[in-house]
Amino acid sequence: MTAVQTGAGRGGDPVPAVREDEATGRVAERFAELRATLGVPMVNLVWRHLATDPEALDWTWATVRPLYESGALAAETVALHGRMALPPLPAMPGAVLRAAGLGAADEAGIAAVLASYDRGNTMNLLAFSTVLRRLEGGAPVAGTWSTLAAKPVAARLPRLLVAAEMEPAAGDLVLRLNALGHDDTGPIVASLYRHLAHWPPYLALAWALLAPLDAQGLLRPAIAATRAAAAARGAVLVRGLAEPPDPGPAARAFAQRALATFRDHGIPRMVTIGRILRAAMPATA
Repeated sequence: MTAVQTGAGRGGDPVPAVREDEATGRVAERFAELRATLGVPMVNLVWRHLATDPEALDWTWATVRPLYESGALAAETVALHGRMALPPLPAMPGAVLRAAGLGAADEAGIAAVLASYDRGNTMNLLAFSTVLRRLEGGAPVAGTWSTLAAKPVAARLPRLLVAAEMEPAAGDLVLRLNALGHDDTGPIVASLYRHLAHWPPYLALAWALLAPLDAQGLLRPAIAATRAAAAARGAVLVRGLAEPPDPGPAARAFAQRALATFRDHGIPRMVTIGRILRAAMPATA
């Protein structure tokens, strides 16, 4: 089975955002910097949402960029992943994917999407927890951190699908998956699921893995623990933030609202669920 072939220009993002293929000028420059610095082949939705106010995007990126560039967030990502207590799931045999009509190329594509979001979401959660610590008036906490030169995710991802481009069943599964682990997702539809919609049978397998965990009440505590762990490290990492010129009250308020929304309602959920899905992939992925 191959990735879904779609045309461009139908529909849009579920929250106001600048599409990567439509970015121009300084927004396109920031997107290129984000991809290169994070070592991932896409720009996460939270950054594309910030890009609707270029002043907020510039200020947020300038504030947190030293933590990305120094390797502090790469090291913190590895450490956070090591501390996460995930609901145990056995890895799927490759035969499960093959029986679902997914070949080796599909498996590699799915694995690349999961790896890309695993890194991007975790680094962003840590970064935004850190800058929000400052914005919300929290004092820095004493502590140290290490650095790590992380190897980039060497992959090209298919384009991010919007609802109108998905097969009907895949679109329904994206929304059902998006509701797992949260009582009120609001307008945010996780880009991870939208990217995985290129492979509808995999969305069905993901539902079969995650829905029982949600029904058993295992997802929400794991997500809350992820959020708390990132907040704890943010209280330490705040000393590593830059202090760029104030962008003005409107841009600063927009950035704070956006980061808080994604920190509270989107990114910790997808860090946790993304780790579960990645761990459940065949060992060769």
